[in-house]
This record gives sequence, C-alpha cells and structure tokens, in this order.
Amino acid sequence: MQSYLSTPRLRALWIGYLAASAASAIVIVNTVVYANQVLVGGEQETALAMAVVGFGSMVIALKLPKWLEGRKLRSFMLLGSTMIVTAFFAAHFSLTHLWWLFTYLLAGWSAVMLGLSAAYWVMVVLCLCSLLAVYRCFPKED
Repeated sequence: MQSYLSTPRLRALWIGYLAASAASAIVIVNTVVYANQVLVGGEQETALAMAVVGFGSMVIALKLPKWLEGRKLRSFMLLGSTMIVTAFFAAHFSLTHLWWLFTYLLAGWSAVMLGLSAAYWVMVVLCLCSLLAVYRCFPKED
C-alpha cells in the first residue's frame, strides 16, 4: 500500500475511488429505501433501479477503452469523477472496497439520521471533495 500511494498517479486514482465508492454506496445501501419510500414501489421497482445502474456501468465499461485511445488519462479521470458526482455512475475497482468500509456506513447512517434526501447530498459532497482532491493530486503532465 505504501508503494502504491507513493506513486502520484496511483495515489490520485485511489482518491478517485472515494467518489466511486460514495456513489456506489448510496445506490447499493439506499436503493431499496428510495424505491419503496420515494417511488412508492416494491421489489420490481427496486430490481429495475438496480438494473438501470448496472446497465449504465456496463455501457461505460465497454465504451471506455475506445474513448481512452489517443487521449490523456488525467482528463478522463476528472471527467469520470465529474460523471460520478452528477449521475452517480460508479466503476467498481478493488480499492473502492476499502472506501466502502467508510462510505457504506456513512450512506446508511446519514439516511437514518438526516433523511434520504440529505443522505444523497452528503454523498454528493463527498464525491465533490474527492473530485477536488483528484484534481489536485493527479500529475498535470499526464
């Protein structure tokens, strides 16, 4: 972990995983609550909501290699972090699991203590903080 975090690009990537895990956590932890309380739905609406999120993730995962050809990685890192903030898209990388230890708890706690709408805003703010940190940490020459 020390050698991973001592490499500027990898450190920025790891900080970017915070945004991915925050967006994923709010979707995974609170989709059932959202589908039942806000959409006044049930199991079918919950399944449909999760399918839509999964479909969006697959579209990005399949298109990303082509989009990256001939482009700088830094701009896509920032674009991806921005997409997470605005659309709660999250790509699932192994290091997001470390962030999930924190973000799952925060997503659930904030929904219980502050309400579902506020919980989404808490995670949006966390995504924005991650985006700013990635912007500052990622080497400008990439």
